[in-house]
Amino acid sequence: MPDGHCGFRSVAVGLGMDQSSWGRIRRDLVQEMDQNESIWFPIFEAWAEGYFYTHRQGLIWDSVAGCGENHWMDFPFAGLLIAQTYGIGVHLLTTTMGASSTYFPILSPPANQQPLFITLTHVNENHFIHVKLEGDYPMPPAHGLWLTHRRPHTEQWEDMYLPRLEWYTSIMNPRPRSNPSLNYIDSYTEE
Repeated sequence: MPDGHCGFRSVAVGLGMDQSSWGRIRRDLVQEMDQNESIWFPIFEAWAEGYFYTHRQGLIWDSVAGCGENHWMDFPFAGLLIAQTYGIGVHLLTTTMGASSTYFPILSPPANQQPLFITLTHVNENHFIHVKLEGDYPMPPAHGLWLTHRRPHTEQWEDMYLPRLEWYTSIMNPRPRSNPSLNYIDSYTEE
């Protein structure tokens, strides 16, 4: 039975926790918003007036009972918050929530050469699942909100993965093939 916690369970699993840690994920994201309110507030408010408090309130849910849609994981802001809270990269693979995207922390550069990435896939227009990608897979492009609000020193995230980001783009948006010239010969001629 759907309960609205699937996105948070997927993050917990991606971080190596038990899926029952979804409540901790919610609390961690709220804590991030509170600790860095001066940074997050203008980002959320640029999206829609009052959205900082709406999003924050949507994260608060401690009951194991199902929650309403206003408490479901909400991208793209969830991607930014998860990435910043845990110092990781987050991929969202979707066909129903805009384009697939990658989110990096907006405030901190990579802590090491092999940072953790988690991948969430949005399916059936209302469900998230965790997907484990391995190897040097192509990465969806960085989300526009990250590009707009990142601090200059966080560009290292994109630089580290530029070949894989470009690889994804080349697969999803291949260059048009050049067509050989066609010589049209009219077979009908008047005599």
